[in-house]
Amino acid sequence: MDTADNKQILFLPSTSEDKFTDLDFLFSCATEISPSSRVTLNLERAGFITPSRAVVLVLACRYINSITHTKVFLRNISRDVQKYLLRMDLPVGAHEWLEIDNLGDDEWGRNPHTSQLLEMTKIGSTQDVEHVIARSENIFGHWLDKSALNSLLNSLSELCSNVYQHSADADGVVLIQKYEKQSLNVVNVQVAVGDLA
Repeated sequence: MDTADNKQILFLPSTSEDKFTDLDFLFSCATEISPSSRVTLNLERAGFITPSRAVVLVLACRYINSITHTKVFLRNISRDVQKYLLRMDLPVGAHEWLEIDNLGDDEWGRNPHTSQLLEMTKIGSTQDVEHVIARSENIFGHWLDKSALNSLLNSLSELCSNVYQHSADADGVVLIQKYEKQSLNVVNVQVAVGDLA
């Protein structure tokens, strides 16, 4: 962490796995941030971003914002990571807490009913959970039998409901993305849900 003129720059260490040691580091540094600081996250070493890492990044920016009352500035993000963050709607969904330097255009086509992903969605009400479940059914429905699908949707509904009912966090978020390896006939679906309560 570099500190100068009430600006604090945090360098996110690189990692290609979801061990979260780099993001744990980010949260531990955030506890030492001065309320008068302007915080910049340098993501030049950040590689591939998964839904779980994206959710933790949003939560870290929210946490820092709760201390400084200013947006966290993200800089030195590779174009591929920028495109992913744009496609997952992070700059829009998290605009209250973060700002991205030199943000390009979303070059990936948009389909609001895609069966590949659920963009960052805030979970603050029953209607939000219903939206998440409807989109999740579209994502998982092609790959799971009815019994497995119902079990998964019930679990996801409970998980998302816990965000606003038990943690009382009106700004909890969920992201879902499906990765396919067609040559191997393998599907990997990542679900990430998080809150700050």
